Amino acid sequence: MEMLAALVLNGEGSRLVGRRSGNSELQAFLDNVSTYMQKINKVHLAAREGNIRELQAALDRRKFAIARDSISPNGATPLHVATVFGKTNIIKYLGGRFPETLSAVDFEGRTALHYAAVLPDNGHYYNLLQQLGANAKDLDDNGRSAEDYYKNPSLLPFSQLVADFGINEETAKEMLSDKVPEDQVSSRRVLDVPEALETLERCYRLLASARPARTPLSASSNSATPPLVLGRFLKRHVFDALKYRVTKLDHDLFDVIWPAVKKLPDNRNVVQTVEEDFPGGVTAPDYYVYEVFHEFLTPLVKDLHNINVHSDLPLHPPSDFVTHQRPQTKSSSSSSEPLVELNIDPNDEFVLSGTIECTRNLQGFELPINLKIGKLETIERIITTILMREDFAKITAQSNPESDQKGGTYYTLNEVLEKPSEISATLASFGLLIALCDREEIDDYTRLHGKHWPYGRGVYISDDKTIAIWINVHDHIRVVTSSPAESPGEVGLPFSKLFTIMSYLHEKMDFVFDYKLGHLSSRPTYLGSGIRFSLIVNFPGLTKDPDNMKHLCAMRGLQYRETLSPDIARISNYQCLSVTESNCFNDFTTAASNLLHLERDLSMQNSAHIATMLSNIFRRKRSSLTGADTSDYEKP
Repeated sequence: MEMLAALVLNGEGSRLVGRRSGNSELQAFLDNVSTYMQKINKVHLAAREGNIRELQAALDRRKFAIARDSISPNGATPLHVATVFGKTNIIKYLGGRFPETLSAVDFEGRTALHYAAVLPDNGHYYNLLQQLGANAKDLDDNGRSAEDYYKNPSLLPFSQLVADFGINEETAKEMLSDKVPEDQVSSRRVLDVPEALETLERCYRLLASARPARTPLSASSNSATPPLVLGRFLKRHVFDALKYRVTKLDHDLFDVIWPAVKKLPDNRNVVQTVEEDFPGGVTAPDYYVYEVFHEFLTPLVKDLHNINVHSDLPLHPPSDFVTHQRPQTKSSSSSSEPLVELNIDPNDEFVLSGTIECTRNLQGFELPINLKIGKLETIERIITTILMREDFAKITAQSNPESDQKGGTYYTLNEVLEKPSEISATLASFGLLIALCDREEIDDYTRLHGKHWPYGRGVYISDDKTIAIWINVHDHIRVVTSSPAESPGEVGLPFSKLFTIMSYLHEKMDFVFDYKLGHLSSRPTYLGSGIRFSLIVNFPGLTKDPDNMKHLCAMRGLQYRETLSPDIARISNYQCLSVTESNCFNDFTTAASNLLHLERDLSMQNSAHIATMLSNIFRRKRSSLTGADTSDYEKP
C-alpha cells in the first residue's frame, strides 16, 4: 500500500489506473487513484494561480502538500510551483501550515529555496522561505546548497526555470512588477493577498477619518496624535501608489503604520513599549522601507524631526563620534578627551532625572525583528566581546573620574524579564530601564520584536550603574546613560560618558549609514545621529496652563509628554536628523535651560506675590491691634 501511495504522490498515478487486485483493501485504493490524481492536480493548479481556497479544498490529505503532478516539470511540489509563479499567499500557507514542504525536493534534489535563490526579486522569496524555516544549507543531488545558488544564479538560470514551467519571457517580466534595474530594495512584486489589502484599506479610512477639517497639525505641535500626523501625509494618491508595494524582506505598508492604527490590548507593558519607542506612530521593520515607501516616509520623517517638509533633505553630517568634535562649554578642558561639565539645574529645584540614549545598527546584519536565533546570537557575541574587553572598562572609567568601577556585567534578557527581577529593579532605580514586553505578553505581538523574543538579547550594565548597553532590542545597540541621582540636572557628565563609549564603538565596528538619513534605525524618530535626550522635570508653574506649556516646548523644538503627575513632564529633543550629536546636545540643553529659567521666574513672581499678600495681611492685623488707620493698605 505504501509503495502504491508513493507512486501516486510521485506523479506516477497513471500507471495504476485500470489495475486490479484480489486484495479488497488494495482494490479500494486503486479505485480512488483517479480521484487522488485529480486533487493533486487541483493543488498544483491552485498553486499556479494563487487560489488559496481551491488549494485548501483539494488538500484533504496532508501528503498532497508535497505531491508531484505531471503538470509541473522536474518533479516540482506545490511549493516549488508557487515559488516560480510568485504566489506569496500560497508560499506562506504551505510553508507555515506544512513545514515538510520546505524540505521537499524535485527530481534533482532541489528544494523550493533553491528555486527562490535564482529569482530576480532581490532575494524576497529566498528570505521569506528562510523565515518560514527553510534551510539554506540543504544540498541538491550535485552537492550544492541553496546558498550556493544564491551566490551563483547561473547554476539554475532564471530563463531556464520559467521556460521549464511553460512561462514565456514576457509573462515572466510581468510577474516582477518593478522593472527598474537599479532597484535593490523592493520585492519587485505586488502585494496580492486580499486580506492584507483589505486591512490596508481599513487603515486608510481610519487615518482619513482622524484627519481634522482645519490645517493638520505638525508632529512637533505636541498636540497631534499619531493618526492625525499620519493622516496629513498619507493622502489617497500616495496610499494608492504604496499599498501594493513590498520590501525585499516581505514588509508592506501595514508593517510600517501599525503602531498608529492597530488597537493595542489593555496591557500596560505593550502599550508603553509602543508609545515609548514609536511615538510617531510608524516603525521601520527593515532598512528598505525608507526607500520603498519614500513618498510617504520622507516628508513624515522630516516632520517628526522638526524639519520643513517642503525643503530638500540635506546630507547628514559626519558623526562627532568619528570626528571627536565635542560641544564646547565654559567648563570644557582643552585636552584630547575633555569632560563636558554642564548642570542646567544647579540648585536641584526642578529636574528629577535625566537620560541620554544613542542607537546604532551593525553593518551586514538586518534589524533584530528579521533575524533568526543564530544571527541574533552572532550580534550578541560580537558586541559583548567588545564590551567585556579591559580597554573598554578603562575608557568608561576615564569618563567618570570619581568612579571606582572596574568594568561591567552582561545579563541576558531572560534574566531581566524574570519575576521578580533584581536586575530589572536595579536598572529602573538608576533610570536605565527601557520599555520592555514580558515573555508571556509578546506571544501575540511579534510585530514588536519578531518570533524569537527574548533570545539573543540582553543588557550590559557598568559597575557604577550609570551605563546600560542594550543589545538587539529593536536596534542592535542602544546605549543609555543617566545623570547623577544627587545632581539630576548635570547633563554634561552622562553626555561625556556616551561620547566616550560611542567613539570607542565606532572605532571597533561599522554601522549602517545612509547619506541623507544618517544612521538607520527601526525607529524613525532616531534617524540621523540616533540620539535622544530626556528629562523628567517638575513644572509646578508652567503646567498650570498645559496648552501654553506645550506651545512653549514646541517653539523650542522639544517634545512634551505628560506623566501621572500634572506638575511633572518629560521633555526630549525632536530633531536628531541632519544635525550632529554635539549640536543636538547644545540645542537641547539651551532649550531646556530656557524652560527652566521661565519656570524659575514664574515661581519667583509667585513667591513675591505671595510674600506681598502675607505682608499686607500681617500689617492689617497689626494695625487693627494698634487702632491705626489701615486705609492706605487697602488701596489697590
